[in-house]
Amino acid sequence: SGFQRHLIYTLIRLGAKYVPRRPSKKAKDFAPSMTLLLFEEPEAFLHPPQQFLLADSLRQLSAASYQQVLCSTHSSHFVSRQAALIPTISCLRRESGRVMIRQISRDAWEKLADANQALNRIAAKWPKLMAALADEDRMPEMEALKYFLWLNPDRCGMFFAGHVLIVEGPTEQALIGRLVDAGKVPRLPEGLYVLDALGKYNIHRFMNLIAHLGIPHSVIHDDDNGKDEHADLNQVIQDSRDGALTTAVICVPGELETFLGIPHAGSPHRKPQHVLYQYEAGRIKEDKLRAFCALVESCLPGDAGPACAAAIGGATP
Repeated sequence: SGFQRHLIYTLIRLGAKYVPRRPSKKAKDFAPSMTLLLFEEPEAFLHPPQQFLLADSLRQLSAASYQQVLCSTHSSHFVSRQAALIPTISCLRRESGRVMIRQISRDAWEKLADANQALNRIAAKWPKLMAALADEDRMPEMEALKYFLWLNPDRCGMFFAGHVLIVEGPTEQALIGRLVDAGKVPRLPEGLYVLDALGKYNIHRFMNLIAHLGIPHSVIHDDDNGKDEHADLNQVIQDSRDGALTTAVICVPGELETFLGIPHAGSPHRKPQHVLYQYEAGRIKEDKLRAFCALVESCLPGDAGPACAAAIGGATP
């Protein structure tokens, strides 16, 4: 019940403040011990702010060398509190009657961070792009910080998805949502999540992350006519495909506004509201909308598959 969960929540928060030090033992008294706390759906009956506080308290408990915390959760709010420690997140998916667990080990995380550095190699060919990157942006350590910034409670919904459709930004995410609501794209299978990648330059990063966690996905992005660095960037996205998990990578010819036959927004930050206004005002021709909907549908599997659960551990494997 809600009362029981709130009582547990309160006790854990209090206990996290008084984690005792384990008394040191003499070398001859070898008696190893560990406290293992298993918590099923810790978010149950708790409001999001309480979920955040509980996640922090559990993390404090797991900081002791002799304590391990393992939580199974369906809360993107709860998972977002572990965004700084991605190797502690596991995705559980039922496949052919068996529950499969995917987790990013420390070695795999280093390989993933290196793969994400593809943009640096492209920048080396294009001085204008190189000038836009600060020295710290080219450091592998920056990859963990970027995921920490990006994986808010909304984006952490991708860890529970049956299929993730990765798009460039909020414009595509919002437009696809409105087209689905209007019935112009057939109702999507349960378990689909449309992910805003915060720009084309980050698509390969999200592809690499969710592929390591065993989450099926597809991508739709502008090809920008292959201008300047975009030809190399388009190839990086193609090279990031996972043979078993990437359903499709679809390019919108040119740019979204050109494809839809509408004028460009005056400034980039106005693009989402501009495109939605053009749609709501009926300024996008029906044949253009049908063509875009066809591109979206070509990205999707026939069945988005089962949704996932997530597990959070206090230590990496």
